[in-house]
Amino acid sequence: MRIAKVLSAFVGVMIVIGSLGILGAGAVALSVDDTDGVLTAGPVRITTESAALVGDDLDIFLDDPVVDGIDLDAIGARINVDSRNGKTVFIGIGPAFEVDRYLADVRHASVEFSGDEVIVTGYDGRNEVAMPGDQGFWAADATDGTLSWDVESGRWAIAVLNADGTPGVDVDVTAAAQVPLIRPIGIVLVVVGLLGLAVGATLTYLGVRSTPPRVTTPVEAREDSPVA
Repeated sequence: MRIAKVLSAFVGVMIVIGSLGILGAGAVALSVDDTDGVLTAGPVRITTESAALVGDDLDIFLDDPVVDGIDLDAIGARINVDSRNGKTVFIGIGPAFEVDRYLADVRHASVEFSGDEVIVTGYDGRNEVAMPGDQGFWAADATDGTLSWDVESGRWAIAVLNADGTPGVDVDVTAAAQVPLIRPIGIVLVVVGLLGLAVGATLTYLGVRSTPPRVTTPVEAREDSPVA
């Protein structure tokens, strides 16, 4: 019995902790809904002495059954880049293999985000790069500081270069994404979180409550009456 109570309390606490996280995610989703469903990250300053910055590859599968029924036209991405060295900045998104081939022999840097940390890894090569605006493989590109892109299935890469192809990229980057169904998702998360809290609190209570000692009523011994 003791082991069962300890196990109940432990499982209850774990459910409560998980439910608090789900509730927090739901609250964030509902707060994002007040901004028309736009998720924003940044700005983050990224700098390199090389000719290009390349972000993590984006693997997008819009034909996955998980996204069936979602209005794909509502999914959009936007990247804002502010130059910090006075140079005009080129932003492009293209098939990952095309971007890799374009920068194969060029000194560039890849950018990886790990939580709040930005990890920049450099790759050696020549400093000169062919003019980015002359390349025909970009699915979307911009030189005015803002790149808007209607999300498509595929494996994509985002590159930031100086528009004239010279080395030395120094920018502040802000990313934003339009997320459909953010309000229903937030409501579902809140409901699931509240249910989890109720279950977890109940299990915890059952596990930690003390069981009152059993009270026994003494039975008085009676002497048998003598038989007449």
